Amino acid sequence: MSLDSPDPPWSDDDLSESSESFPDELAASYEVVKKLLPFIANRGIPATPKNYRLFYDYLTYAQPKINKAINRLLAKNVKFSRRVSNSLYNFFYGEEPDSARVGAINQAADAIISVSDRMTESLSSARDQNDHFMEVLTSTSRQMAGLGRSDELKPYLESLLAETGQTLASTDVFSSRLKEAEGLIASLKDDLKKQTALASVDELTRLGNRHRLRQKGPGLIRQALEAGQPVSAIIFDIDWFKKVNDTWGHNQGDHVLQVCAGIIKNAARRNADLAVRLGGEEFLLLCANLDLVTALKVAGHVRESIATAKIDRIDGGGPAMSVTVSGGVAALGPGEDMHALIARADAALYQAKNSGRNRICAAFSPEAPKV
Repeated sequence: MSLDSPDPPWSDDDLSESSESFPDELAASYEVVKKLLPFIANRGIPATPKNYRLFYDYLTYAQPKINKAINRLLAKNVKFSRRVSNSLYNFFYGEEPDSARVGAINQAADAIISVSDRMTESLSSARDQNDHFMEVLTSTSRQMAGLGRSDELKPYLESLLAETGQTLASTDVFSSRLKEAEGLIASLKDDLKKQTALASVDELTRLGNRHRLRQKGPGLIRQALEAGQPVSAIIFDIDWFKKVNDTWGHNQGDHVLQVCAGIIKNAARRNADLAVRLGGEEFLLLCANLDLVTALKVAGHVRESIATAKIDRIDGGGPAMSVTVSGGVAALGPGEDMHALIARADAALYQAKNSGRNRICAAFSPEAPKV
């Protein structure tokens, strides 16, 4: 990608306010966001978290190379499709750790939603004041029209009434534009909320991702402990998954991941369990109110369901295939947190792998009864 920059198709005065001109960082961010929302909307740029970050940095001149690249694209009227946005984002921000990337997106989203709430309140207040002003003008106009019987006052009243009529027409247009602005902000907020929700979902399998685990896992455990309930973790890993990719290709490998994820998701109880793709071919079920014995039964059921599943060949080139999984199970011990629990379940998974695969092993805390 060339970063040579033509002259931008707008005045620098519209966009170049530096954060140094504001009394504090919050005020600076507020001013930038007020420009950001209409800026992307007027140019038909999708309201995605990645685009919010790109164009926030663009409007603040955080990275001059970003401005050069975006100016070049805008000057050519390039459509900011998902592919273009992802290409720009990956080029300038690189492959950031998942937690840092998603955290930055969510932080920006929260700030934008907060600012847009304030903007909506301001617009609503302005519209209310405008409506009241129109009522006063209308009433005053009628009263003044009644005084028009005086020949001496008539020329002045006619002139004043004409000015009032123009003001009424102008304020009516203003009110209409306020309503349009409120609708635009509401639409942007809804889209942003949807996009930030997707930041916690694994795109391929539609399970939660690691960010979702960090976001929801501690709360699930805390609520279970407060209710006096046990908590268990089950980790699954697809056996010999590299051979699947090497033999049938990555598209078939993705299909295998989706099938296994669907079986694991079906085993999760709504509002009680958290199903997550940890990465690669590894999955986690974090289960509230599930002791070790019951968790082992759930893990065994999932293992058997995957082993007996007939997975279609997406290329249509042969008979259905099958895979197996290994699993590790652990129950939360006294004083443990989520990380310690998952680490013990992971150790049990490796035991299952080293014991021949296609099996479930349990990790026992010192206080837990062996089964």
